[in-house]
Amino acid sequence: MNTTQTFPAAQPDNFPKKYVAGERLGSGRYEIVKKVGEGNFALIYQVRELASGRLFAMKQATVARKPYLYRSEVKMLTILRDGPHILPLHESWLDEDGAMIIITDYLDGGNLKQAIVDRGCLKESEALSVLGQMVQAVAHAHHSTPPIIHRDIKPSNIIGKRTGTDRMSWYLADWGLACEWHRAREPAVSGTHSYTAPEVWRKRRYLVSDVYSLGMTLYFMLFGRPAYEGGSETIGKHQKNVNPVNIPDSCPKPLKTLLAGMLAKNPKKRWTLDQVQEVVLPQGKKRKATLLLRSRLPAGKGWTIAEAGVELTFNWVPGGTFLMGQSAAEQETIIQTFGEEDYTTSFQRETPRHPVKLNGFWICRTPITRASFSRFQQKTGYQTLAQREGWFRVWNPAKGRLERREGEGWMAPGFHQEEDHPVVNVTYADCLAMAEWLSQRCHRFIQLPSEAQWERACRGGSETPFSFGEQILSDQANFNGLKPSPFSQPGLFRAGTTPVEHFSHAANPYGLLDMHGNVFEWTRDWYEPNFYHTSPTENPRSVWSKQGERVLRGGSWLSPSLRTRSAYRDSFAPDERDADVGFRLVGLAYPWEQ
Repeated sequence: MNTTQTFPAAQPDNFPKKYVAGERLGSGRYEIVKKVGEGNFALIYQVRELASGRLFAMKQATVARKPYLYRSEVKMLTILRDGPHILPLHESWLDEDGAMIIITDYLDGGNLKQAIVDRGCLKESEALSVLGQMVQAVAHAHHSTPPIIHRDIKPSNIIGKRTGTDRMSWYLADWGLACEWHRAREPAVSGTHSYTAPEVWRKRRYLVSDVYSLGMTLYFMLFGRPAYEGGSETIGKHQKNVNPVNIPDSCPKPLKTLLAGMLAKNPKKRWTLDQVQEVVLPQGKKRKATLLLRSRLPAGKGWTIAEAGVELTFNWVPGGTFLMGQSAAEQETIIQTFGEEDYTTSFQRETPRHPVKLNGFWICRTPITRASFSRFQQKTGYQTLAQREGWFRVWNPAKGRLERREGEGWMAPGFHQEEDHPVVNVTYADCLAMAEWLSQRCHRFIQLPSEAQWERACRGGSETPFSFGEQILSDQANFNGLKPSPFSQPGLFRAGTTPVEHFSHAANPYGLLDMHGNVFEWTRDWYEPNFYHTSPTENPRSVWSKQGERVLRGGSWLSPSLRTRSAYRDSFAPDERDADVGFRLVGLAYPWEQ
């Protein structure tokens, strides 16, 4: 290992050298496979050792003026080599530009922070499993002579390695800020502010400072965020405040006690690592590999209700965070094409785009069909509001518009429908009635989707206007393709609904059909045009608004492509009905499915 070379005094414009796939380095011992990540101070590559064919991770310094970060990491990983759940070091050297190269084991599971963002919060047993593995790593460092403190423990510095089907072991990485602990003096506030112990703000650091960071990491695993967020000044005020960290009342008492002990702001009252070990690793027990941190159910997995002649398939939508609302590119396109006035009137309500975190849920693969709704009515004797009031709306092809007509409702919408077409002319209350009946039959809470659930399901992980991409085509969805739009090519106008499986070749990444077009779909949220400005970021639900209308989503066979985008919001009075309005349902996830 060679770490005696000096670093450049100033960072050149082309520092560091950029490696490409197939390039060899380390005197020809390694070959670049691909770049896999980038941080503030390093690039991460996957490399292959040519002699053995084994894959490794290569960390390449990107800041020439901070050589101590890399030298410190090599030193600490060398001292701690073979420690439990510590990223294993293979070798290191300086490349021709003076950039430190560090070769470590390649861990293929990603970091803990991203895993929780993608999958959602952990169950108590899973969180304690990860914590137990980290306690073993930190204990090994603290028991060194002299003790080594990490100084930057946080979820993004905990890396997973697959150890079998849906199993993962976790390793503590990024030891660049670690140091040998001789005294309490801390020369500068270091580490990530949300996970930094309060005493560090007073330029003091102890072994229990790492315990605080572990405690805040546990807090993140359980609740999906650290206790304190914001800029350094805001977090610093919270950390210096004598009030204890707020732990939700719903937290089980033993876990709440553990968190309170680890997150005590006074380091003299904080639990030691040995106390934490007694709880999470009783009698020296080693924590086994925890479940892989993604939904245990793959996105799009199906679950079928078959009750009283009604057969519905629900697909799984994993919990996580997504961007909800209209993008800046969509805004620019709409304004340029349709003008500022139309944009303000009809499309500004889709802004601002904002992150939303949801729990996982089940959603119908297709809109509810005529066949399913008819069976529900036959079994229950339920009459729709249209049947009780004696009017509904139909499509008048001669006039090219929807018109009110006397009659019983969804059976005759003015165009031909088979039993596999979506039911239309149903009101909000009609949808709830079927949901309540299904809930009783299948012993799972069934309801209309929230607006956020609907958009999460529609996007299928995409951030483009459609789950298909930037545009939509007539062979992907049923919409009015005769109306010109920058969001589609000229296409068909079918003047009515299509079978819900008609576009089975165009399912979105969650396996869902007809999320764009065919029929508008009811959601359970009240419509508020400015809701996105004040919307909660986690499992949002709108409250009653003066408009007194519910949100419709998805567009219909009558809509131009502009109004079938994932972000498009419309509204309808709960007692209204129309020949292009239907619905689909969602199922509540059981805790073990999350």
